[in-house]
Amino acid sequence: MSLAFLCGTELLDGEARGTSAFHTQSPVMRYQFAKFASWAGVDVDALLHPATGAPDTEPGARARRVALPSAMLGIHDVLRVHGIRPSVLGGFGVGALTAGCLAGAVTREELFTLLLGDLTDGADGGGEVADDDGQGRSRAVVFLPRDHDPDWYAALDRRRVRVGVSLGTDPDRSYRVLLLNGDADALRALAHEAPEGAVRLHGRGPAVLHSPLAAGARESAARRLDGLAFHDPATPVCSCLEPRTLTRADEVRELFGRCAAEPADIGALVSGLVAHGTRLALVLGPSLPRHVVDFPFPVVHVDAPERVEDAIAALLHYGVGVPAAG
Repeated sequence: MSLAFLCGTELLDGEARGTSAFHTQSPVMRYQFAKFASWAGVDVDALLHPATGAPDTEPGARARRVALPSAMLGIHDVLRVHGIRPSVLGGFGVGALTAGCLAGAVTREELFTLLLGDLTDGADGGGEVADDDGQGRSRAVVFLPRDHDPDWYAALDRRRVRVGVSLGTDPDRSYRVLLLNGDADALRALAHEAPEGAVRLHGRGPAVLHSPLAAGARESAARRLDGLAFHDPATPVCSCLEPRTLTRADEVRELFGRCAAEPADIGALVSGLVAHGTRLALVLGPSLPRHVVDFPFPVVHVDAPERVEDAIAALLHYGVGVPAAG
């Protein structure tokens, strides 16, 4: 049976306290965050508390772009100290890129270069998710009753709102969970028209991936990836775009380029993980809120130091073997 590491993306405005606690308690986390901050050109505190930084400044924008990948990479290293290593990796949004990096397809510094460059920017220059002021692209997490028309948003204007990520149903199978991309005015209008509480606007955040509305995103991604040497991943990576396992450098490169503008489907990702015999998955960092997505296997969220013990207990309980050192 396999152990999977899952790398998500910012769905809701989550807490950074767990990452900060990891940094306080773990020497390996402090060592890595010093490097991450240096590559990003910001101080460590900005990476640990990105929501408190000034959003309209370059340092604030840079910190927000790499804060979650930093947390996921650092927590991966903490787990590695405990001998916990995945048999398979997967993710969506910035998590798909982070999973490729953890698999060894690109170096960590190269990942930061990509994230801090124009990989996620469209031709309109709207790479940053707008604050809740009606300007630029934004996004929303939608909890849509299962009997509601899944394409209801299209009645407004498909040129202004599109599905970025389909997250399947919640664990109670009462709601269909979607991540919508669009301009802030359109998403606010949808929030008023949808069932009460169904649309949760995500105001401030890093650059948007899986955005079909970003017409120039694919071309921009291709330019940024040009000249970057990808390597065959040492650990298989499951795609979030279709049911497919990536084992070659060119396949991971293609995923990186396509993630900019193509919608993700967590069902495709999960089917790939199931095909690898996933018995248990660990979600790295504050990248996927609890009780949002229904998984067909047990999931432990490792987003605070005390969750490492939960992960170890789950490994023992579910009889998941930890791969031997390579």
